[in-house]
Amino acid sequence: MSSNINAQIKFGKRLKHLRISSGMTQTDLAERVGMSTSSIGMYEQGRREPGLDVIFNMCNIFEVHPNELLGYECGSQELEINSAMALLKEKALSCEKVTLDGKVITKSMLERLFYGYKIAEKLIVN
Repeated sequence: MSSNINAQIKFGKRLKHLRISSGMTQTDLAERVGMSTSSIGMYEQGRREPGLDVIFNMCNIFEVHPNELLGYECGSQELEINSAMALLKEKALSCEKVTLDGKVITKSMLERLFYGYKIAEKLIVN
């Protein structure tokens, strides 16, 4: 029983960290997930655990692997790459002009590039 409570608390802390890092309020996240703000608060406090559909929805919102959302440790190289890609995506999308090999890349091209990275990541992990 205490193992399950520890897992809920660990998940709650990780969820709160991801939410705050993404600049979202509990209300913002609740709206995106399609639930009440109080449910998000209870998840973060470790007083309630989400179903798989909610977990996968949150993974899509935060663009993380379920292991990362659930608080399981990944190898330092994986975390380093994912963190670097997230930072690169944020910076690239906030710039007015991005070039690659001297050619201008549009926002939609950037989105496709990062989407391709996510596909490559899944292929590598599986």
